[in-house]
Amino acid sequence: MKYKSDLGILFIFCISIISACTTPPGIETPYSTPVSIPTPSDVSVGNQPTTVPAKTPIQLTSVSSFPSATPQPTLTIPEAEDVILNMLKNNGGCKLPCVWGFSPGKTSWDEAENFIKGFGSKNTSEDFQLESSKSSGRRALHVHMFKGNLITGLTIGIHKEGSNISNLQMGFSSMEKGTGNEYRYLYDSPHYKDLFEYYLLPSILSNYGIPSQTIIAAFPTMPEHPNSRYPFDLVLFYEDQGFFVEYDATRKTMEPFYVGCPTDAWISIVTWKQGRYTGLGELVENYGGGTINKYNFTLFRSIDQATEMSIDEFYTRFSDPLNTSCIETPMELWQLD
Repeated sequence: MKYKSDLGILFIFCISIISACTTPPGIETPYSTPVSIPTPSDVSVGNQPTTVPAKTPIQLTSVSSFPSATPQPTLTIPEAEDVILNMLKNNGGCKLPCVWGFSPGKTSWDEAENFIKGFGSKNTSEDFQLESSKSSGRRALHVHMFKGNLITGLTIGIHKEGSNISNLQMGFSSMEKGTGNEYRYLYDSPHYKDLFEYYLLPSILSNYGIPSQTIIAAFPTMPEHPNSRYPFDLVLFYEDQGFFVEYDATRKTMEPFYVGCPTDAWISIVTWKQGRYTGLGELVENYGGGTINKYNFTLFRSIDQATEMSIDEFYTRFSDPLNTSCIETPMELWQLD
């Protein structure tokens, strides 16, 4: 698998702050700078939410023995793969904003560093690749899993404040290798959905209830980038718990609507010390997700303002694991100045 050595350049899911974002050649990335979409006064959709009881969350116990403040021996590839796949099954046995046993504001930096160091700086086998990176106050673990021509990626980034960790970011991605150096982004891979089932939209809604805010952005086509892939982004913001989950789907056009299918989306997660930020706007000034950041935050609109669904209807529909419907929003809401 010669192409593994190129993944540092070719296989990137842009998670702000974890690492610089790099994109495969030929794939354009509009909306990296501020843009403006007017607020329409003649379009009215959506209803105000009523109170809907959240589904009973699954009960998870806290991780008591892992990670550890005591340095651990470097894991072999089979051991590392076993640890990661077991962590993914139920988020390491803890609930967000805890990720894999790390709790912002509680877990010590030494524990976080020892966890990342335990995977080694670079470790590769035929179907699994691990690589860690570090900079001042930041550690990250990058994982690539290979299955035939499918490449599934995971990045987890940990940030330091004082002697503890302050923020965590995690992102998942999927690609398919074609001929030569051609790669295709995949948003509907069954293998991806099996690996990251805990973080899929129905699981998050069922386990954590109705978010404080549910917002979307259907990025309109920019004339200078007519052939680009444009995101249809959904963000669930759980302010009281201290995390948000982002679903980056591909925006489709079915006039007079833009359509996005959150069941076919890349996922990114940001967690932080509870009470650290006041509102999502302040958070994205410091930490972005896979797509949402301080430059494009003003594009986002509440789900009940941008669609015909109320927040309650959205929750009921998309917390159902059998649901395969998509989200429609009027194109006229998203026109550029």
